[in-house]
Amino acid sequence: MKVTCWLCLLLAVVGETCADILAQLSTCKISSELRDRWVLSDSSRNKLRIRRRSVVFKEPGRVLRYKCLESKGNNTYLLRSRNIEYRKDGVVCLGFSPLKRPSAAEFKVVRLITASTFGHELMGPKLVNSGSNLTIDNTCTGVNQHIRFFIQRTVPGCRFAKGLRRTWLTTLRFGWNMTFTKSDFIMTLSNGSSISFRCEKRDKNFYLVRSMSLLPGGQDGVLCVDISPLPDDPFYNYQISRMNEGDGQTLETFLKFVPRGKVIYPYMDCEWVESPARPVFIYPT
Repeated sequence: MKVTCWLCLLLAVVGETCADILAQLSTCKISSELRDRWVLSDSSRNKLRIRRRSVVFKEPGRVLRYKCLESKGNNTYLLRSRNIEYRKDGVVCLGFSPLKRPSAAEFKVVRLITASTFGHELMGPKLVNSGSNLTIDNTCTGVNQHIRFFIQRTVPGCRFAKGLRRTWLTTLRFGWNMTFTKSDFIMTLSNGSSISFRCEKRDKNFYLVRSMSLLPGGQDGVLCVDISPLPDDPFYNYQISRMNEGDGQTLETFLKFVPRGKVIYPYMDCEWVESPARPVFIYPT
């Protein structure tokens, strides 16, 4: 049996699917600049969600979920969606070019494969036999400069997971409790003062929050955190891992300070995304 098959069988015990494992072994890593939520230029209702190794396209009445199979440089990506039809997968190949003078839109996107079998002109899949050996070189051969779109980031704003929305005690050294509402996060410090943050960006358990009332002098306080549930822990409900620089021993080194209103890109400006700080924990009051 092949090594990858043995790996799939082994990791299936911990809840990973074979498709997930093979995706992790793929030769694709999507550029940090692109990992965000985007709106296509043809309609504000057509949206892209780009992650490290996947792309989700949403249009009215349809959602297409693609895994990235291969990338070249920071701008060419081969994507596949499995089992679109019986024994058929859907593929699409895209090229991204940053705009020299970006306004609202930041990238031009070009389709690098022949016309879609159905659906959206840019993101609709071309059907291929399931299990086909696909590479950029043998698949991305239908460059069509007429099929091009522009993308811009969605307006900042997000919601906290429903399970978080309450007040918690915390193990944070200088904190007393933390309160989450639908879109706000309030940190009460051990000295009795409190700081309010607004949820600005979210990617699953990864949140970027901002406080604009923390400091005078035109600075915002930004916090990048992964908030992961701990369903089997007898003492704590969530762990919070910080992903911006600083030793975290004081409020000043726990936050990232930026000029008032500066746009922050989670996977570019949160320095410790790949290696978060030691977590703190929250538990019921």
